[in-house]
Amino acid sequence: MIKSHDMFGHPVQLNFNKEGHNKNTFLGGIVSICLKISMFVYVIINIKKLILKEDNDLTSAEFLLRHEDLEAMNVPWNDLKFMFTPSI
Repeated sequence: MIKSHDMFGHPVQLNFNKEGHNKNTFLGGIVSICLKISMFVYVIINIKKLILKEDNDLTSAEFLLRHEDLEAMNVPWNDLKFMFTPSI
């Protein structure tokens, strides 16, 4: 039963034992089952996040500029697209 889940079976040209055209192994079946379970859990966790609106954080970057540095670069204040937001 576990061999039937093997996603990594090697194709075989001779089919003398009527087991199909792939050579499936027990280890390949175990690895395939583990991958299927982990993919299922990953999808369920992300669906839960989507439905319950979890992990919905916005990130931003902060860069500190000194007024003297801006004057030294001769950058007009109007060309700077600052967005001032309150810090939380």
